[in-house]
Amino acid sequence: MKVYYRARNVAPVIEEIAVQPGARFAQSSVARGSSGGETVTVNFASAAPAPAAPGAARADGPMAAQRDRASIAVRWAAHDDNDDELLYSLYYRGDGETRWKLLKDKIADKFYSWDAGLLPDGGYTVRVAANDSPSHTPDEALSDSRESARFEVDTTAPRIESLSAKVEAGQLHVSFTAADQFSNIQRAEFSI
Repeated sequence: MKVYYRARNVAPVIEEIAVQPGARFAQSSVARGSSGGETVTVNFASAAPAPAAPGAARADGPMAAQRDRASIAVRWAAHDDNDDELLYSLYYRGDGETRWKLLKDKIADKFYSWDAGLLPDGGYTVRVAANDSPSHTPDEALSDSRESARFEVDTTAPRIESLSAKVEAGQLHVSFTAADQFSNIQRAEFSI
């Protein structure tokens, strides 16, 4: 006598999300290396998150991305106890907003980057949703979602106004006013 059974589907779990403004993953970057240029590490807040269940995969270690001031990189750790194939959707929401806006869906990788210029300067949160629909019928598919920590986007350069230079007693005196609508100005540089 043979007995067949079908294992009960278990929802996927998104363990952690890391967002890095000013970075971009290379398009073919499944590897942890970089293709040249300055790199930045996109890592999770916890160095080694604990598995959610026995046998669950641990989150990957640090992941290298290219430094790119005009981009935002996000990565996430997720697993499915049934080893189902997962697809991800990425949403964003600005400070004070209640509606999530779809940024990209049907992502097979656990990372994504996009042009920061698509978002006005301000504070944001992303939400990653995972679903096991490639391995199940629409009625049986399960999902999970998680929100990132808040991050800020500031792609507008500061304004310099009232720039003047005078020579007094053999010394050059330069004065100006600088303002940025969103961020504090941390330093000013000049060259002669």
